[in-house]
Amino acid sequence: MSDFSLTELGLTKNASSVYEALLDSGRVTVTKLQEATNLHPQIIYNALDELQREGLSSFTSERGRRYFQAASPEVLADIQRERLTKIENVLPFLLKKHEKHKEQSVFVYSGNADFQKARQTVLKSIPKGGCYYVINNGGKKFKQAMDGTYSEQEKERIKRSVHKKVLDFKDSFEEMGRPSGDAEELSEYHYLSNIEGGPTSTLFGGEYLRINVWSEPVLTILIQNKELVESYQRYFEVLWEQAKE
Repeated sequence: MSDFSLTELGLTKNASSVYEALLDSGRVTVTKLQEATNLHPQIIYNALDELQREGLSSFTSERGRRYFQAASPEVLADIQRERLTKIENVLPFLLKKHEKHKEQSVFVYSGNADFQKARQTVLKSIPKGGCYYVINNGGKKFKQAMDGTYSEQEKERIKRSVHKKVLDFKDSFEEMGRPSGDAEELSEYHYLSNIEGGPTSTLFGGEYLRINVWSEPVLTILIQNKELVESYQRYFEVLWEQAKE
């Protein structure tokens, strides 16, 4: 056992030390605990009070002396389960308050690594079985910016059954081609013929909209705004009906 693991579970460092000493020593007095921990008696008493409140220790009195002993470490699991239950009960209320005053967040990144992270942020915000949308995939520039990480993100997308709809331009469409296997079943492509893609690419879904400028290095703008995403989706569907499969 380590102090670090117990403090991670919510105990103070002193309470962790005293609890470990109780487990090692069995039924002991504060004097014995002082010898085992090198802590001041008052600090030990404070730690014992904390452990007793958590149900992790108890004491008996004999001839005017108190003897302390540790409760089973299984109590730690009970404490965490109780805390988790309390969090789950209050979480919907807290989330509702948070959403009520939630402001738009805008992030600007530069470089391939941040481009990949921003894309992953969008995908993670999409629920299982959901869908994301792309306007102008980017072709070779997209492949260069993903730098070999695309296949791993695709595996995660397939695992979560996330669908994608891509509205592409002629040049980008030809460079990217269509996916195969499971990825193809979860993908739809329409393209605008006789039109070449511009220097930007747009991906959106869930709570995020990501715009890329295919400069050197690639510039990424990530916006967290669900209403904006819904607006882009309506615009996308209009273009989707006008494009070719």
